Amino acid sequence: MISTSICSTSDYYSSSDIEYDDVDDDVVKAAPQHFSSIKETNLILQTLLQHQHVSSLISSTIKSQQSMRLFKLVQENHLSNEIFIRANAILHKFLLSICTNEIDESILIACLSLATKLNEHSTHSNITLFNSSSLITNETLICNKLDWDIDILTPINYVEAILLHVLNYSIKDRLRQLTYELIVLCLTGYFWVFTDSHIDVLYRNDGDPTTRCRNVSVTNMTKTNRKFGHFDCDTPRELLISTLSAAKKIDSNIDFIIWLGDATSHLAHSSDTILTVNQYFSQELRKHFRKTLVIPVLGNHDVVLKTNRSTRFIQFYNETKYNLLLNDNDALRTFLKGGYYSLNFRPLKNKPQTVLRFIALNTAMFQPQYMDYFDSNEPNEQIEWFNKTMFEAHNLNDRILLLAHVPFGINENLLYKFYHIKYEQKLLSIINQYSSNIIICLSAHRHQDLFRVYSSLNITMGIIGHPSISPIGYLSQPSIRKYSYDRKSLILTDYEQYSLNLHAAERTQKDQWTFSYRFSSWYHQSKELTSKNLLQLIYLIRTNSFYLKRFLLTKHYTEKIVLTNHRIVQTLCALTLFNFDEFMSCTRVLEKKGVQYDNIAFNNSLESKSHTDETKKFWHEKMKHLFHLYDVDRDGSITPIDFEILADKLSTLVGQDDVKRREDYANARKTLCQEIMRADANLDGKVTLEEWLNFHENLANELRKPDTNPEVLEQISQRINTAFNMLDLNHDGYIAIDEWIKTCEFFGVDEKTAEKSFHQITKQDKLEEDRAKQLFVEYLKTDDPNHISNCCLCFL
Repeated sequence: MISTSICSTSDYYSSSDIEYDDVDDDVVKAAPQHFSSIKETNLILQTLLQHQHVSSLISSTIKSQQSMRLFKLVQENHLSNEIFIRANAILHKFLLSICTNEIDESILIACLSLATKLNEHSTHSNITLFNSSSLITNETLICNKLDWDIDILTPINYVEAILLHVLNYSIKDRLRQLTYELIVLCLTGYFWVFTDSHIDVLYRNDGDPTTRCRNVSVTNMTKTNRKFGHFDCDTPRELLISTLSAAKKIDSNIDFIIWLGDATSHLAHSSDTILTVNQYFSQELRKHFRKTLVIPVLGNHDVVLKTNRSTRFIQFYNETKYNLLLNDNDALRTFLKGGYYSLNFRPLKNKPQTVLRFIALNTAMFQPQYMDYFDSNEPNEQIEWFNKTMFEAHNLNDRILLLAHVPFGINENLLYKFYHIKYEQKLLSIINQYSSNIIICLSAHRHQDLFRVYSSLNITMGIIGHPSISPIGYLSQPSIRKYSYDRKSLILTDYEQYSLNLHAAERTQKDQWTFSYRFSSWYHQSKELTSKNLLQLIYLIRTNSFYLKRFLLTKHYTEKIVLTNHRIVQTLCALTLFNFDEFMSCTRVLEKKGVQYDNIAFNNSLESKSHTDETKKFWHEKMKHLFHLYDVDRDGSITPIDFEILADKLSTLVGQDDVKRREDYANARKTLCQEIMRADANLDGKVTLEEWLNFHENLANELRKPDTNPEVLEQISQRINTAFNMLDLNHDGYIAIDEWIKTCEFFGVDEKTAEKSFHQITKQDKLEEDRAKQLFVEYLKTDDPNHISNCCLCFL
């Protein structure tokens, strides 16, 4: 026997044959002992299943009853008698370890599964991946109860140590394979990743989605119960509870949980709300996973912006019960200072030198829109800490999971960088030095299922994004992800994704979480989810339509869009290019070379009222109408000349004598031209109808998000301000009914229709500036044919 404690399971095996301890005579007769056929397995079990002389607390009758149940399952599933013998040995030792008279059938099945793996030639994937989650959970439960600590030695040493006890050399190769497979089973760990819950405490189950489900519409009363959420709204509490309950049911026997941040609603700005929601989240997560290690990361919506900067994170920690999630003293030293930290985890209790280090960044400090809320030295202090921590990890040979709520790189659809360039360059410079220690970077924020790879010379770092719990913006169904990893090498091996179909949940009032896909199967990849393999997969995505369509489908599967060639090219360039100039150059080069991808239509939200074919068609027709109004000279494209003609015509509304207003129109023409020409994707000086529709579709999608990018808001504000000033003919700060009618008539709307539309918008005799601008924005983004903004706002 080996002196180390390995798989302590059964005392039913002697050196010469198999003994049936307290097995009913009927069972023995039903399972004749073909010892010659099970001799090799007996040899390995003699070694793996060490003798433990424990007094039996389970009666012979109970053992007999469970053995009969087990044998019935063997017969029903047409398994061999040898499987029964091994499974029975495992079961009886398990009964001793838990001292109970009640055994669920799922435990019996797990015993059979483990016995089968000892008997049949299995592959790594058979053992760790192609099992149901509940079966893997029960197998792991049995392994843990029986103290199968086979990670004490390295696999090769462990295998050879076992084979020293085998005298029959003719079967050593077979036993070597069996032993490796058992090692793989016991060395595989699992962890959950949750992100972007965006809980809205004001969510109403009967709320109107047009009010973000916060109010019941007076004009659109509905009895629909949306207790699990809606794609136009943030997350109700019921959805968070459903999510955590589903994860616990799927697999609660995990090594740790990574929470990537953004607990609070997009509409929550007060410190009280942010702190209260985070406290609620901390309590719910800990309630569902009482003893599991949690690695929390701050999202940009978790940071209280308007508060005392010197005590910001101390207050957050104290008032959100964050101690339920994070209580490591070393980690707290930097978390209380700046919301970032490093934490070490040892997945093998008998190999303390194997260290998985989590480095959690506070990425809000690096986002341009939040820079005014932090002292100028805070981002640089975090970067300095990151450099020191990476240096320390490198010297200790720690393996690192880098955690960042906001990802590195570019938003390829809206053309802006997530981080301020000066901070991203510093961070990537550090990563360049120590990338060999980084397993992978896990990120969130975008609510989409995607990944990319940072590469520089021989350096690669995969960045895996995650779909959100929150369904807002039609970016994903509520989703969670379970990773598998090798506890010894610390390499990620695969992941499984689970989601909740909101349409079905609303229809049935039941939260049926289902398996979505497995990474290795979906992309036909090996069981190593490494940065290098991700880079190779990106090559396949760029060169093979099969992989491209699969990548785009996972990214956009809940949306109702048509991806054009230009947008696909942008997506492909962004997969590896983080420098904005290089990214833009890539898109131009590919398009100049004539690289063509077929347009891909996604129709996965047909059940959603706001994204049906009819409403989408309506929005496109509205945008086409707008295009033709700007194409004043009717040449099929919009150019600066069109704006000169339009401004001259509009200036006639104020008369030839009003020099000041005519100058205003000339300035407005320049501003409006500049904003509209942003749609000129190929920079040829004109906007085609295709470019116009693509641009406004991206713009509408961004405007529908609750956390619209500030740069986009600034751009649209200039356009909206210009449009309002052109309507406000006398420049008094509001639009009177006569001004409204006059402008509508200019665009071909008769007086009676114009007057009617004005009174639909406001019951007063004038339209206030804020109300008008709100309608202008709604006109651009809404695809609801019945929306009040669909009047004669055709001058946008």
